[in-house]
Amino acid sequence: MTPWPVRYQLPLLPPAVIAAFEAKDRCFLQFKRNSFRNQLIQCLYDDISKFTLYPSSTQYSDVLAALCSKYPYLNEFPSRSGSSSQQFVLCPTLLESLKNKFKKERAPLINVETVAIHKSKFGNPGRGPKRTEDCLENDQACCRTHRDLPHSLPIGEDDATVAKHHQDMIIEYRKLRPDMNMLLDRQQRSWFMRAKDFDGRLRTVDLKAKYPWLCSAQLLLSEMKLRFGKDLDKELHQRMKGVEDKILSLVKLKCKDNFVSEIFAEIECEINESTKRDATFNGAILLFPRLFKESVETLVIFDDTPKQNTPTIAIPRAQRLASKFCRIILDGQEIVEHHNDVDISLAMSCIFASYFIYDIQYPVQLKNTLLFFEHIIFGVSNKEIPVTIHRMADTLCKVIDLL
Repeated sequence: MTPWPVRYQLPLLPPAVIAAFEAKDRCFLQFKRNSFRNQLIQCLYDDISKFTLYPSSTQYSDVLAALCSKYPYLNEFPSRSGSSSQQFVLCPTLLESLKNKFKKERAPLINVETVAIHKSKFGNPGRGPKRTEDCLENDQACCRTHRDLPHSLPIGEDDATVAKHHQDMIIEYRKLRPDMNMLLDRQQRSWFMRAKDFDGRLRTVDLKAKYPWLCSAQLLLSEMKLRFGKDLDKELHQRMKGVEDKILSLVKLKCKDNFVSEIFAEIECEINESTKRDATFNGAILLFPRLFKESVETLVIFDDTPKQNTPTIAIPRAQRLASKFCRIILDGQEIVEHHNDVDISLAMSCIFASYFIYDIQYPVQLKNTLLFFEHIIFGVSNKEIPVTIHRMADTLCKVIDLL
C-alpha cells in the first residue's frame, strides 16, 4: 500500500456532501443516520484504505483535522475523550463512524494477508467469519466441491476411445491452424470422463498439461456448455446489453476514485459510436464489483501479478477497454491464452466458466459480484436468490427486465 502522506489531503467529495458542508449542515455532527454523512464516510474510507486498512489514532486525527480545516464550523463541537493522552476529540461522531466503517469492511476480508495477521494477533478465537480451507495442494489455493457426474459411458465410447480423443485433441491443438470443428467434436464425445479429473485432486498445472486445448476461450466455453448447459458468452450479451449505462451511472454515483475516473475517461475518448458502445459494455463489466463495494483487483489486473490464486483477468494496461489480448490466470497458470482474440466481455465469460469447470469456491472479495452473474446474468443456479443480489437486480430492473 501507499505510505501515509506527511500532510493528508482530502479526496474529491461528492457534490451533495460539499453543498451540505457549505450550508453548514449539522447532520455530520449528529448520531442520527443520514445520507450525507454516509457518503462522506464511504468517500473517506475509499481514500484511507489506499494507505492502510488499520488507521492509527494519529491518522484518524490527520483526516479529521484536514476536514475541520476546510470546514471550520465542525470545530464548534469537540467532545471530551476518555483517553488520558487526549482530552478532546474533533468530530466525535465522524470519528466513531469512520472506525465502525473500517471494522465492518475488514470483517469479511479473512483471506487478505494484513487482516489475517491482525486477526491472529488481536482477534478473539471463534468470532467472525470462519476461514475455509485455503488450499488442497501447494499451489492450489481454491476450494473444490463435489458435483454429480455421469454414471456410465455413452454408447460406442470406452476408456480407450476417450484416451484416443484426448490424444488427438492435443496433437490438433498444437498445430498452427487447428481444426476447431474436429476439436469440438472430440470434446463433445469425451467431456464426461474429463469432468472426473476436474472434480478430483489434480493441480491446475497438471490439468493444463493434460488438457492444453482448454486454454482456448472457445473450447473452455464449449466445455461449460457441455457440462452445465449454458452458452455464457451469449447469455452475457443478451442480459447485459442495454443495462451497461445504468451500471456505470450507479458506479459513478457511489465511487469517486481514480480508477473509476480513468475508465470513464477512456470511454469518453472513443470517437466511433460502435467502439464507444463496446468500451461502455466492457467498462460496466470491470466496474461492476464496485456496486457491491468489492475488489476489482480480484477480478482484473493490469500488467501485474494476481493478488489471489483465484481466476483473474490479465489485461495490458496500455489498452484496457479496447484490449483483444486478455488472459485468464489461475494459480499462476494461464488457463486461457490471449492468442484467441479475447476481449473483456469474452474474458468475463471465461472467468465464470473457470469457476465452474475447475470447481472453485468464490473468493470473499468478489462473492456478491459472482453470485449476481450466477443468478441474474447467466442463470446457472437453481438455488434461491440471495437478498443482496435480488436488491441489486431490482435496482437494475428499472432499466431492463433482467429477471
